[in-house]
Amino acid sequence: MASMDVFKGDAFSTFELTQAINAVPYVPSFLESLNLFEPVPVRTEFFAIEKRDNTLNLVQTTKRGAAPTSRTDDKRDLRYFPTVRVANHDRLNASEIQNIRAFGSDSELLQVQDEVMRKMVNLQRHQNLTHENMRLGAIQGIVKDADGSTIRNWYSEWGVSQPAEVTFAFTTATAANGTIRGQCAAVVRAMARASKGAWIDGQSYVIGLCDDTFFDGLISNPETRATYLNQQEASQLLSLASIVHYSIAYVALFALPLFGSAALRRQLPRWLKVAAAAGIVSSLVALLISVYPVVDVVSRAAFAEKICAVVVISNMTGVIIYRLGRRNTLE
Repeated sequence: MASMDVFKGDAFSTFELTQAINAVPYVPSFLESLNLFEPVPVRTEFFAIEKRDNTLNLVQTTKRGAAPTSRTDDKRDLRYFPTVRVANHDRLNASEIQNIRAFGSDSELLQVQDEVMRKMVNLQRHQNLTHENMRLGAIQGIVKDADGSTIRNWYSEWGVSQPAEVTFAFTTATAANGTIRGQCAAVVRAMARASKGAWIDGQSYVIGLCDDTFFDGLISNPETRATYLNQQEASQLLSLASIVHYSIAYVALFALPLFGSAALRRQLPRWLKVAAAAGIVSSLVALLISVYPVVDVVSRAAFAEKICAVVVISNMTGVIIYRLGRRNTLE
């Protein structure tokens, strides 16, 4: 439906609304998707957390009939914390909807229900962002408020020493020294030790949260890139080596109608020889393509040499096995 544009142009011109764009900010929800936190409703002004430090000690051997080693009971600690409120509100005035055109429409007026729902959705998005920020603070050990002040410092609350920051040597890392791999292993071991019995080998793993600068430094340094390329090269080497073996076998099969015995060639029709020639050409093309890597590798020349070495060694091994078997048959 066409409408008059009273703000631009003359009074007799019209415009037609064809599309509307509603720019919605992104609300992060990765930590929520991990299901690390279980909501526990609290109706009081304080909540309590009880902690028990379980100990694990070796049992001293004793003589038969002697008193067994007495076990010391574990210590318990109960602490109270005040609850905090996360509340926000909005207001809808009559002047905000009276004679106001609805968003995305050129013929309908703004409805109360739609505007209330829009405001409620915005309030909920602010709540979701706040909760995600609190989850991030809980993981880091220090929960921050919107103004940057500290809501809860879990290190000081439980008397735990905050681990020192680890400066990853992205600028000095090389493919040979393995510095970054060693630093990552040290972080994982420290987390496993601090987790004590909660860490389960084979099931527990570490997820690292980082900003763009750290991630770019992690994937672009020589050590990480060499590790990635070596893994790609190893996978590609196994795959292409098998293709080369198949190509050699097909070349030998397609060569029979063209280069076999004269008696065999005379019995075969011409179309079969043409198909065999096409098969040899396609097999040779596949053979040449397999020698050249299709993914990034450390050295293309070295990759081709490895392919050729694998093919030569495997074929020589086959020849030796064949001759040994034939010798045993003749004997």
